[in-house]
Amino acid sequence: MKNTKKVLLVAILALALVATGALGTMAWLIATDSKTNTFTVGHVNKPTTDPITGDEDPNLDGYIKE
Repeated sequence: MKNTKKVLLVAILALALVATGALGTMAWLIATDSKTNTFTVGHVNKPTTDPITGDEDPNLDGYIKE
């Protein structure tokens, strides 16, 4: 009788563990959150002055503005 209760308890706990794993995996696979990556293309204009200091510098190649 005592041994039968232990076997039954272990079987119930094993079944609960398997069910939890299966349902957790199913929930993970069904989740529908998605992320859409959006890429934008900017442009580089040849600067005439430094936008921060206002000084003219002929060595500047460009500034990227978003």
